[in-house]
Amino acid sequence: MSARDPYLQPNGVLRNKLGIHDGHKLMDYEKNFTATRYVDLKKQAFREFDLSTLKKIHYELFQDVYDWAGKFRTVDIAKKDTVFCHCPYLEEQGMDIFKRLKKDNNLQGLDAERFCKKAADLYCDLNMLHPFREGNGRTQHMLIYQVAKNAGYELDMENVDREKLMARAVLGAVDSRFMAELMRETIKEMPKEKYPKRKVLVKGRADEDKSKGRE
Repeated sequence: MSARDPYLQPNGVLRNKLGIHDGHKLMDYEKNFTATRYVDLKKQAFREFDLSTLKKIHYELFQDVYDWAGKFRTVDIAKKDTVFCHCPYLEEQGMDIFKRLKKDNNLQGLDAERFCKKAADLYCDLNMLHPFREGNGRTQHMLIYQVAKNAGYELDMENVDREKLMARAVLGAVDSRFMAELMRETIKEMPKEKYPKRKVLVKGRADEDKSKGRE
């Protein structure tokens, strides 16, 4: 990243609430804080899924570490050869993603194979959006977990092999079938007694659109 990146300290470590200047130490602290928050969020039940939900999840996970938790990035980012959404278009592109999700009834009423196909599209779209300066993966995983839970499935991408997940996420920019296959290896039907009582974490708007080449 550029030295002018406002999220970075002069030594290249992300600015943080803890005043940590060592990258490895920050990573350890972040992992510990977010692990607890992640477990707490899994106990919640969501009903509405939109950009507000995504921002809320990120805030809940990273509020202890970064003062920009829950806020979309204001710089462009890339990983290796993958360039993510240009920051001025994050809101617009994000709304399009959740339009499609709403049009698909938040993926409710689908068999496991069909659910995984749609969920893979959603996951790969969110990955290419990459709206936050840090913490996109865990935020995506929680969003997918809650969408699955709302649809009667258990699907926790945090338990998937990281290297395999990252490789298929990159491939998902052009073909989400590989991510769908990975999800089918992980997904479980939720026992009816565990169905969410649908307490709302955050409510907001969603719009609708159609993704090229997707049903």
